[in-house]
Order: sequence, then structure tokens, then C-alpha cells
Amino acid sequence: MNAPNAKKTLTFNYKDRGPEPGSPWWRFNTARGIWNDVSSVLTNGAVGHSNMADAFLGTYAGTARIKSVNRSKGDVRLEFTVHNISDWRSATHAIPRPWNPYFEKTFGAAVTEDFSWQERLPLSSCGCWVQ
Repeated sequence: MNAPNAKKTLTFNYKDRGPEPGSPWWRFNTARGIWNDVSSVLTNGAVGHSNMADAFLGTYAGTARIKSVNRSKGDVRLEFTVHNISDWRSATHAIPRPWNPYFEKTFGAAVTEDFSWQERLPLSSCGCWVQ
């Protein structure tokens, strides 16, 4: 933890495949996006997206940081957070996000999801410490 960059928070994001509505090939990519997401969830990643979180969440953003390093136990604890919005765009790939206010008080209103979890890894696995 003496390295200044090791203490910085890393940001990451994932953008769901397929162009925004109105772009060329939009209808084809909408069908492809729906197929990839639904087939992935139904087959546990055997068909479509291999990453179930990407298939379920769609486009999302997150952060990761080193929470602690325990040299006596030989592990590092990493903390991750992800922010996501589930809405009709996520479910159908067909309805643009700017339409969300129209569904605000109806079935299908946008839902904000925030996930946070921690992982412990052996220091030897990250190549950052050798005894």
C-alpha cells in the first residue's frame, strides 16, 4: 500500500452491444441484442453472452479499489461497486432511455440498482508481493 497508484479507485464500465435507435442496422442489432441477453440468461451463459452479469445488467458502470492488504495472512481485499439502471431499454433494446419519464408511474419504470461486494485474493496471485 506504499505505492500511491495502488490506493486510487479504478473506474470501469460495460456498454451493451448494439447501436442506439435510429442508426443503420438498428433493427437487426436490436434483435441480436435481445437474443444474446435472453439466451445467455436461459442457458447459464452457454449461448449468447458468456458473462451472465453483462447479459442481465446490460450497460453499467463501476469502481474497484484495494480495501486492505494483510501481509500476515498473505491476502489482499478488493472492494467493487456497480451502478446500473434497469429500464425498458435494458429489457427490449428498442426503447430509448430518454423515454424513461413516460413510464415513471407505470409498469416498467426505471429502477436504479447499486451493488457492492468484496473479494479476497492471495497476494501471490496478483504478483504484487513476494515473501
